Amino acid sequence: MADRLQFRRGTTAENDAFTGADGEVSIDTERKTLRVHDGVTAGGVEIPPMPSPTGKAWAMLRVNAGGTGYETRTPAQIRGDIGISPFGADLIDSVDAAEALAVLGATAIGNAMVTAADAATARAALGATAVGDAVFGAADAAAARAALGVTGVVLSAVRVYDAAGSPQTWAKPDGLVYVIVDVWGAGGGAGSGHSSGGHSGSGGGGGYARSHLTASSLGAAETVTVPVGGSGGLNTTGSAGGTASFGAHASATGGSGGVYTGGGGAAGGGGGTGAGDETIAGQAGSQGLGGVCQGGAAPRGALATLTAVPPAGSNVAGADGSVPGAGGGSSIGSGGGVGGSGGAGRVVVYEYTAVPA
Repeated sequence: MADRLQFRRGTTAENDAFTGADGEVSIDTERKTLRVHDGVTAGGVEIPPMPSPTGKAWAMLRVNAGGTGYETRTPAQIRGDIGISPFGADLIDSVDAAEALAVLGATAIGNAMVTAADAATARAALGATAVGDAVFGAADAAAARAALGVTGVVLSAVRVYDAAGSPQTWAKPDGLVYVIVDVWGAGGGAGSGHSSGGHSGSGGGGGYARSHLTASSLGAAETVTVPVGGSGGLNTTGSAGGTASFGAHASATGGSGGVYTGGGGAAGGGGGTGAGDETIAGQAGSQGLGGVCQGGAAPRGALATLTAVPPAGSNVAGADGSVPGAGGGSSIGSGGGVGGSGGAGRVVVYEYTAVPA
């Protein structure tokens, strides 16, 4: 009778717990794998089965045609063996990446996929065209430029309106495509110091607004309003700053005046607000406490105004707010005089015009 050679065998758990002699082989009867042992490592080293030629493959070997051994295969040969195609640095389980996309009803865009019958169809449904990595809401960017008779759009002028108090006029230039408008309300005036040697509330900062406006939404001329800052009080509360505006398209209110009560603890003026595509409220002025006399800052505008604190028993005038839109700082002491005035507002218009074709 012929001899029969059998290796040690057992379940996965039994193999994991077994430490075989150096070079000894055991069989995992559950996972159908071999374990090669080194006399030290519990469980040994598992040798996985070779992949099926019809499934995924990351190995670089396959059984040769005669079934007598293994032969080396390149990644390209492996993909050909199992009918898959490379997609980027990965593998797609399909005959071809194009067919995989077709099965998904999708198309490749950059490194991603869009689940639509076709990116072109999706853009057509949106009435849009791809521009760089974004989507432009027009039938075609080139067609849009052709319709305008332009090759592009450039920032052609920046108009700064600082003359406060009287309405001014902005005229729409030829070839205008759109504008960006920034407006700042004026800062509020501060209250004055009082007889006990302290100070009152400081003025609030003006509000801020930004609007993006197409040429077609603008008139041939628009009124520009740049407000004056609020006046500081003399034994009174400071006055509020005025409202800045660009036509009816963007506006920002001024900060409120700092409060005077004749004693400590008077409230600071509140910050102004804005109306436009993007708005930020102004900073409130400081309360009349603790020796801090700080007018509120204007967003993206002037920094907070700080009245210098004098030695005990001394008086000091209130600091005026900077342009655009900072609130005034309170004066200190009964001899300090009026509180600081708020900074005037400002309007800035960025004009973008077409470059002729």
